[in-house]
Amino acid sequence: MKKSNAFNEAEGQEKFKSAYEMFKRDHRTLVAPTAVFYDQNLTIPARILFTVIIGLSFKQGYCYATNDYLAAKLNVKRTTIIKYVAELEKQALITREPFVRKMMKRRKIYVQFAEMCKRYPAEIETA
Repeated sequence: MKKSNAFNEAEGQEKFKSAYEMFKRDHRTLVAPTAVFYDQNLTIPARILFTVIIGLSFKQGYCYATNDYLAAKLNVKRTTIIKYVAELEKQALITREPFVRKMMKRRKIYVQFAEMCKRYPAEIETA
């Protein structure tokens, strides 16, 4: 008789959760807000960039990555990053605050969670 590789649903969920937690612990993981990820008013590249900005904001509460850095990470041109940062700002999902550091112009990108909460109200489950 052939052994089955199948397991019940509960075991499958536990194995997945365990493997996922181990992966998260050993690798940097990006988390995208579901409402933003599926927002048809945003282009797909803007959604991906927004997810990266959130990930880079976790430590300090803002993202200070340059357009060149973001372009290299996403394997796109600098002008592409400029375009999608502007899109996210126009949609009020981020704000930029310029500052000078070591005689160089920099910026802080802040994720606008208050705006996200207004724009994407929590879905109410009905049973």
